[in-house]
Amino acid sequence: MENLKKEYKNATKYFLKNKAFIVVIILVTVLSFGFTITHPSVGMDETAFGRYYQDKEMLESGRWGSYLIYRGLNIIEFTPFWVDFLVTSIIVITAVLWCVFLKKNLGKKLSLGAYIIFATIFISFPLINECYIFSNSSLAVMIGTFLASLGIMTFYENYSNLHKKIIYVLIAIMLAFAFAMYEACGQVMLVSICVTAILMIYTNKDKKIKDIFKYLFATLGIVVLAVVLDEIIVKIVYLAGVRASNEADKEISWGKYGIIESFQLIVINIINAMRNTKYFPVLIFDIVSVIGLAISILQSDKKRNWMILVIFIAMFLSNFAISMLQLDSVLYRTCTSWGLFVAIIVMVAYKFLSEYKITKILAAVCIFILVLLQTKSLNQLFYNDYKRYQKDLTIAHELIYDLEKSYDTSKPLVIMGTPYKGIGGYGAQSNSLSVLWWGKKAFSDNGAEFIKFLNSLGYDFKRPNDEQYEKGKVEAETMNGYPKEDSIRELEDCIVINF
Repeated sequence: MENLKKEYKNATKYFLKNKAFIVVIILVTVLSFGFTITHPSVGMDETAFGRYYQDKEMLESGRWGSYLIYRGLNIIEFTPFWVDFLVTSIIVITAVLWCVFLKKNLGKKLSLGAYIIFATIFISFPLINECYIFSNSSLAVMIGTFLASLGIMTFYENYSNLHKKIIYVLIAIMLAFAFAMYEACGQVMLVSICVTAILMIYTNKDKKIKDIFKYLFATLGIVVLAVVLDEIIVKIVYLAGVRASNEADKEISWGKYGIIESFQLIVINIINAMRNTKYFPVLIFDIVSVIGLAISILQSDKKRNWMILVIFIAMFLSNFAISMLQLDSVLYRTCTSWGLFVAIIVMVAYKFLSEYKITKILAAVCIFILVLLQTKSLNQLFYNDYKRYQKDLTIAHELIYDLEKSYDTSKPLVIMGTPYKGIGGYGAQSNSLSVLWWGKKAFSDNGAEFIKFLNSLGYDFKRPNDEQYEKGKVEAETMNGYPKEDSIRELEDCIVINF
């Protein structure tokens, strides 16, 4: 144990004492997240803090880890800058954690440049925008990613060196907590398992194929134990009187379809997710996946160990684990493992290309450009969402002006029709979707989140009851869409607004 502590201490000092590493990490972080930290935007889910953390919706959906973190830090309302800064800090800490782990286990096999490449690719990978913009879960997702990584690293060290049962128990608890933050953290665990398995192949040459399989099954076993523990805690929470949510979609769909049809759905969903190449992070993922496949084939042949290829394929498929379980389309906001996958493959590619000076220089230049493009893409995506927010604000202020000028605003507002969905662009899935569009339909709650957004601007508009909402449906059939004339009608007990 003491020797292990010393090795990690030395690995940590290696990075902390290296000014180039620190400066580059800071610069890439500022380029990636500087704009969004200083220019907050209210989007989908961000009017629902009270519903999630005061009314226990997050606890009802089984994300007790997220509930504990947000309640413990008293984040029960939209908190700009502060939450985004914490989230960004945890992303950086997770990148450094991986560097320390790899440095401890690989020693001098990787150069400082390789670690800088890993960290900068990981931090700036643009797909992170999909969950970053949801500030009522972004902190939980990043803490869950950190714990998922740390849990698998700890398992690797305990399995390889310490062999203490109590540590396995602690790992299971840690991973269960990560699952309870956000289910997609399970994909980070699976990718991490594959990374450590390949690490075992390269650092323990005496390991046979059966030893690698044994390690893989052992790590999968601890993950399954964590899932079971998480489910037990969820059931205890429900038994304590918290109702199960009807909103969270976590259904595992195996059994609904035949085996062949289920596998067809998996293939179709993965292909559909990867064909969206106008979305820059997807294009990067696709190209890096091909590079990773080529490297794994070449290394499997060179090492006469085809487990390398098998593990790579498993690592690739781990990025779609939730979709494979639910037999549903891949949601980019659940692809929390893509950044880790891409960073590892790019770092390995640089390692092999560094054997010759010319290829090393070319690789360094290409990766430098890639990191810059990633920071640009991430910045554009955040700015895109910010522009959407400004448009939402403009519509909301104009609507409020019209209401206050001509109507009795003490009456409840009945929101009908469909506000604009978003400004689109870049092929993103969640980015730039209108909070007005989402607020109208969210939770099937008579447009409550739309009205909450209006009230977040300093007003006190009232929500309609079910009878008033049904009356609004009938009235809206003969109304124009806002902001046209006759898009707002004042009735005896409510005001109907049709989009």
